[in-house]
Amino acid sequence: VAATLVATTNVKTIIQKNALPLFYVGNPTYATGGAIGVGSSSADTTALTNAANAMIANGSGELLFPGLTLNITTFPTFTAASGANLLFAVKGMGKGVSVINSLATSLANSLTVNSPSFNPSSPNYAAPAWGGFTINGSGSSGGAVGIHWSDVSYGTLDDVLITGFSASDGLYFHNQ
Repeated sequence: VAATLVATTNVKTIIQKNALPLFYVGNPTYATGGAIGVGSSSADTTALTNAANAMIANGSGELLFPGLTLNITTFPTFTAASGANLLFAVKGMGKGVSVINSLATSLANSLTVNSPSFNPSSPNYAAPAWGGFTINGSGSSGGAVGIHWSDVSYGTLDDVLITGFSASDGLYFHNQ
């Protein structure tokens, strides 16, 4: 079940309704580079990087995008620990509401998910569902893609729009 955003006069409160810890990109703790969603790729990328790093350090979580347009130059890479399941999810408030303008310049700095192995006997066998966002690649270059999934088993994308990646793929699956 996705998280819900409740907005009141410039105050945003996240009500978590899922089992994964929540890492909200719009949290002032992560937005150390300035206001996000106002056109600054530096501030937007810093907030995303800080939230993603906190989630990765935690070992699991849900990265939640605000209902804003963010300009991102470099995306995080999520990798499951060896022998572990991928317990990371990326979610937004809905496609067309949480919009990520990708300014990535290569496959290496696209939104990447690596799952080197998985444990089918685990109750958390599948990667958590990702959804509720748009990735617009019209500002990307150099072989960048919208989402690069590598060796992910049983992943789910729901309510996702990937558009504008003219030089390459919007969604790139790489299984070895």
